[in-house]
Amino acid sequence: MPGLKVGHPHNAECRAVRDAVFAARRQAAAAGWPEVPGHTRVPDFFVGRTLLLTGATGFLGRLVLEQVLRTCPDVEKVYVVMRPKRGLAVQERLRVAISDPLFDRLRKEKPGVLERKVHALAGEIAEPRLGLSEEDAALVCREVSVFFNVAASVRFTEPIKKAVLTNVASAKEAVELAKAMPNLKVMIHVSTAYTNTNQPFLEECVYPTHLDWRTVLKAVNEIPDPDTLTLLGPKLLGFQPNSYTFSKALAEQVVNEARSEIPVVIVRPSIVLGTDQDPFPGWIDNLYGFSAFWVLGGKGIVVAFDVDGAVTTNLIPGDCVAKTVILAAWAKGIGINLSSRKDYDGVEVVHSVTLDHMGVRLEEMVFFTKELMNGLTAFPGAVRSPRATLTRSKAVYAVLHVWNHLIFGCALDLLARLTGQKPRMLDIYRKCVVGFDSVKYFTQTTFRFSAVNQWRLQSLLLPEDTKDYCYLDFLTRKDSAEQYKEWAANTIGGIVKYCLHEEYDPAKSSEHMSRLWWIETAVQATLILIIVVRLWTYLF
Repeated sequence: MPGLKVGHPHNAECRAVRDAVFAARRQAAAAGWPEVPGHTRVPDFFVGRTLLLTGATGFLGRLVLEQVLRTCPDVEKVYVVMRPKRGLAVQERLRVAISDPLFDRLRKEKPGVLERKVHALAGEIAEPRLGLSEEDAALVCREVSVFFNVAASVRFTEPIKKAVLTNVASAKEAVELAKAMPNLKVMIHVSTAYTNTNQPFLEECVYPTHLDWRTVLKAVNEIPDPDTLTLLGPKLLGFQPNSYTFSKALAEQVVNEARSEIPVVIVRPSIVLGTDQDPFPGWIDNLYGFSAFWVLGGKGIVVAFDVDGAVTTNLIPGDCVAKTVILAAWAKGIGINLSSRKDYDGVEVVHSVTLDHMGVRLEEMVFFTKELMNGLTAFPGAVRSPRATLTRSKAVYAVLHVWNHLIFGCALDLLARLTGQKPRMLDIYRKCVVGFDSVKYFTQTTFRFSAVNQWRLQSLLLPEDTKDYCYLDFLTRKDSAEQYKEWAANTIGGIVKYCLHEEYDPAKSSEHMSRLWWIETAVQATLILIIVVRLWTYLF
């Protein structure tokens, strides 16, 4: 199976786009930079400002928090909305969140800044005022001038009621709170690039939804029986593939309706994976979507996938998304109109995506992953050597699933029972079936995105800000297969270290893969011998 070659046609297009952005920046510099009143550096915009951040314990929320504190040292303070969880008060949850290795560089470069400037407020994002007390709500309304609304439920298998309450009701409450902030310069609402998967080409704009958000919110609040909502699910979802994209599309409508009352921008990332550069390569803390695929494939648990190998995926590093979020706040805050379409009067939208021709086909992803798993970054504790068969044929997949997963799972569960351990493989495969079904649409469809507003943000950067906020280098490194594999290897290594909390030792993992190959070969040879002997006995 061919990998991504240095001479791949998309590389010339990547360079052309990158060079065009650099040319625009050179022209702007020659003209004294953009003719925008108040055009200033990114850190200067944030001087003395108080920020409000939801989702600060999540993957993207923590990246935004780290990036803004490290690159904008004169931020006054950051309020983060959290809920008490598992017996931990919000202050303790904050302490745990900022003790992550993600913040090691910030602690080293700016000692004490996290403790001085980050303040936790108890809340619940789906409740009125985001669940803040009257005193805390009054405090943030009085002080906050930049609002990052990052919190969301990102599970594709989330029940409709929970997805709507978490994503739609929270957007409504965030907007209402923002309206009460007299000093608000900008609110950033983070959505997803996949809110309108029925569109052949996704523009940086808000599309109409097939249902009104008020109707849906009223329905989930008035229908107490979750089973009834489950039955109504297909009718409610319409063309949407799952509850996540459905609820995020409705949330965009909430934000869009408020565009004349508050300065707001929607940022839509595609598939977010490990960091490319900042604060260091490979940080990731979640096992959703592709990171889960990597774990299941890397450990040899899943080896057959009901996907189209020719489908192109749009992958973006987490630090690139965090930079886009902060840049969108800066640009909107200093009065730049981010909408590139003159015929569009909706809320401004900025995609955070890689270019269409930079996308990686699923079969290329398998090729890279197989190389990495067998050499550079093999997963510890793998049950068999990693491999993957991709097929769109339901019949072929059914056979592969029974042989490679169900029979294999039964064998491992039987072995577990014989050795006094808890059998769990069949339960894992049951969850895999549910999970794969929720993402099937995305593995059998190639999506194309506009990124005009995103690249305009990059062209507006002043020279002093390119080091911290220009991520065109990511495109440069993707000009070669080796450089792309470096990012993939860092992400896989980050999954092992920060998600699985397992020892990352490429040498030992490589030896383990070699042993697994010999064991599998011996077992398969034994099974074939048994089948041949039984057939011989039966026939002769």
